[in-house]
Amino acid sequence: MDTWLQFSNTSNKLTRTYIKEFLDVSGNVIIREGDLTVLDGNTDLGQNLDVSGDTHIKGDLKVDGRIMFAGDAIQTDIDQNVFISKKVDISNNGTGPALTVRQYDNEPIAQFYDGDKLVMDIVNGGDISMNRDLYIGRSIYISGISEITNTTTSTDTATGALVVSGGVAIAGTLNIGGTLNAGSINMSSSEMSGIL
Repeated sequence: MDTWLQFSNTSNKLTRTYIKEFLDVSGNVIIREGDLTVLDGNTDLGQNLDVSGDTHIKGDLKVDGRIMFAGDAIQTDIDQNVFISKKVDISNNGTGPALTVRQYDNEPIAQFYDGDKLVMDIVNGGDISMNRDLYIGRSIYISGISEITNTTTSTDTATGALVVSGGVAIAGTLNIGGTLNAGSINMSSSEMSGIL
């Protein structure tokens, strides 16, 4: 190891250095060229770590505190899953949308589970399937055809496949295939067909 040490008049230059125990540095350590490699053991930092370039971690990354980033979070391996054991709170104060989900190929876009039970499914193409009730606090506007496939028979004003608590306004033709039970009928037009 005698050839490892080289000194000059302008600086202390060490071409190769072997330290068996430990190295205690009270100032800065600057690596101008080459890599810093730890072959065995851990690397402990008591203060901040500032990395100007890319960081490649081949093992797991465990973070005890918060993760804050200003850029994008990109997962390049699409065959792996991301599991989050805590809740996800998305808050956006900038340009929307706050959440964008893209699914390619002929697979469901999103599925929501209550435990192991599927309660909501957004399938390929945008159709939505729900396992339970849907409560809407305001108006609902439908531009397409609405079809109710339930066949529950109506015996009074509180039963049937479609129960409306208030009034019903129909601007077009009303076709009734079964019996019409009405408490009273007020006709503003004389046009009525069928058996009365």
